[in-house]
Amino acid sequence: MVSDSLASISAPAPLPILATAAETYRHLWRHRWVYFGHLFIWAMLLWVAEIPMWLLQALFQWAEIEWTVAGASLIDTLIFFTILILCLLAGGGLMFLSCGRSIVNGRQPHIVDAMRLYRIGSFWRHLGLYWLIVNLVPTVAVQGLRIHFDIYDLREDWLSSWALLALYWAWAAAAAPAIVLALPISAFELHESPIREGWRRLRGNRLRLAALSVLAALPPAILKMAYEFVLPPFQDYFRDLDLPALLNLLAYWLLEPMLRGMLNFLVILVLGATVICAYGRLAPRFDHLARVFD
Repeated sequence: MVSDSLASISAPAPLPILATAAETYRHLWRHRWVYFGHLFIWAMLLWVAEIPMWLLQALFQWAEIEWTVAGASLIDTLIFFTILILCLLAGGGLMFLSCGRSIVNGRQPHIVDAMRLYRIGSFWRHLGLYWLIVNLVPTVAVQGLRIHFDIYDLREDWLSSWALLALYWAWAAAAAPAIVLALPISAFELHESPIREGWRRLRGNRLRLAALSVLAALPPAILKMAYEFVLPPFQDYFRDLDLPALLNLLAYWLLEPMLRGMLNFLVILVLGATVICAYGRLAPRFDHLARVFD
């Protein structure tokens, strides 16, 4: 088996950070319109998913089921994050597989890949575990701190919202290298222990992979931050123009959520492509990997 032959191979050479980041963006740019279609489709689905979210929230309010802390409804928050995470998992996972299929197997990605569900190996189980450790744990910690501040009426002077955001990303950057290589291994190899194999294969390259992820994520992160800064002034500007109600509805009910959703999925897409490119460089015999899509 492929996994047996891989286990006996020594640690790989140092992972080239700049070259791998450049390889990632070359691939994404080469197939930019396909991946733009992926982003658009899942941003639209994320927007549509708000409908059942509103219905569930209204149902709990109608049933008078409440769980309020510091004036905020935790039930509404739980419903929101549950639907958001399910959409991000499904969309991010399918884009990861589409991108991996293109890089690993040398195939042309297609827009329909964004909706083509693959059940391969233990990929989806490991993806759920990855999100639990890398994303859900810091999210719960950050939200818990914010609730704590609200309950005790504490001012976020030294621990501002930016510090909480930094705490989230510090945890993600530290935890991701421990498990992230298990995703392509579980998808493209017949390995019984993808997490252990990914940890072994990253020997000597864990900090390099973390630095590579930070470097690759900088452009979409800057776009996301610029969007958050620019959006309020633009909203005030268009509100002062007194536009027709239909245009306001399209701008605030459709355009703004679509752009926000596409930026969220863009970060996932870039990081996923980065992991796959790093995986290709760290795989000892890349041409002998199991081709699960063939």
